[in-house]
Amino acid sequence: MLDLRLYRAAFVPVLLALIVVAFSLHDRPAALDTTLSADAYDGTVAARQITAWQHQPALADRQPGGPGDEALAGQIAVALRANAFAVSQRTFGARTTKGDRTLREVVGERTGSSSRRIVVVAFRDGR
Repeated sequence: MLDLRLYRAAFVPVLLALIVVAFSLHDRPAALDTTLSADAYDGTVAARQITAWQHQPALADRQPGGPGDEALAGQIAVALRANAFAVSQRTFGARTTKGDRTLREVVGERTGSSSRRIVVVAFRDGR
């Protein structure tokens, strides 16, 4: 006698294999490309800029939402604009280690050949 349950059970692995193959049949995504050379980023220059910001008297006290923090946000915006970034800023309220404060977010965006984005975040709401 023919048992159909046995045949149905045998088709389950075949069905799973077909599903895996169906989702595997697409092209690999293209590699990211850029117009910048590999030597465009210089870590020494970035470290020098950060050190210069650290030693400025106006930026000595960078408590969240304080005058030094606001001055640093302004200088970061200027540095991003100088490097061909479109800069946008917004203010928002947040709870920090110093209580509830008004903070400013600085976003630099540079248009590239891809719709993908790379985000670099520097939190300034810590101690």
